[in-house]
Amino acid sequence: MTSRHTHPRIGQRLVMACLMVLAACVTSCARPGGGGGGGGAEVTLDLSGITVARYNEPYQGQIAIRAYSGPVLYSLATAEDESPLPPGLSFDEAGRITGTPTYVGTWDFQVIASGMTGVQDIEETVSLTVTAQYVEDVGIGYEHDQVNNMTDEFDLMSHIWLRVEGGGVEGTQSWTMNLGLYTPGANEIAEGGYGDDVRIGDLSFSDLEIEFYDWEATGPVSADPPSYPSEHNPEDDPPIIESDGTFRAGADGGEARLTLRHPDYEGELERRLLIVPPDWCPLGVDAVGGGGGPSETRYCE
Repeated sequence: MTSRHTHPRIGQRLVMACLMVLAACVTSCARPGGGGGGGGAEVTLDLSGITVARYNEPYQGQIAIRAYSGPVLYSLATAEDESPLPPGLSFDEAGRITGTPTYVGTWDFQVIASGMTGVQDIEETVSLTVTAQYVEDVGIGYEHDQVNNMTDEFDLMSHIWLRVEGGGVEGTQSWTMNLGLYTPGANEIAEGGYGDDVRIGDLSFSDLEIEFYDWEATGPVSADPPSYPSEHNPEDDPPIIESDGTFRAGADGGEARLTLRHPDYEGELERRLLIVPPDWCPLGVDAVGGGGGPSETRYCE
């Protein structure tokens, strides 16, 4: 019999070569694009099937995988009970987004592709926009959440008011507009979010075109009686509007006009901005039970 023996150094080289090949295979299979992919191309999510959805119209979008053919499961990465999708839409394991969206805006959510052969899980942010540009009678507006008792008789209920800084009476010196899209309510009159208008979406204040004009400061307000409130004198300090939609009063009372437009929607919204003087009681009645308007006592309860 003839026995064959491998030289120790040759055996070591063979072992090292095998280990290197194995490591290369593991690396290739563990990264996106390795195993199951197309010729080593990177495996990524294909989001071309996610298009802009129309408000209140049936929608179907599809997420897919590039450079891979084989089994895959899709899921949403969320720890919350509420869906991260636009209201009215649902997501399934095949990567389909279907339904009828009932609210306008843009939603960002995380999608996970898993269960692929030889490919690591992929997680990516998906953005889906719902538009109402094709909806009849839709217009910009805002949430009228300012409590006041300024009656419709004065045509002030739907307008914006701030308390002048100083003057001895605490109140609202700043207020932030919650901008949105609205359709007319039962009265079929578009009122910019006031009355029975129906809110159907959110908008960013930074996207607006704003005209702020015809500012006119009020004259001096005397203290009468002397203890309430302290007198108010104009100090050339008008109100300002910040980029996030915050209206902030200065030391001057007065009135201005405001026109808001949005590039994606027709029409405009006109409002008055009132910087009410210390003798005005928009949050309640005056000391003798008077309603909205100047207080007979210049003191607000």
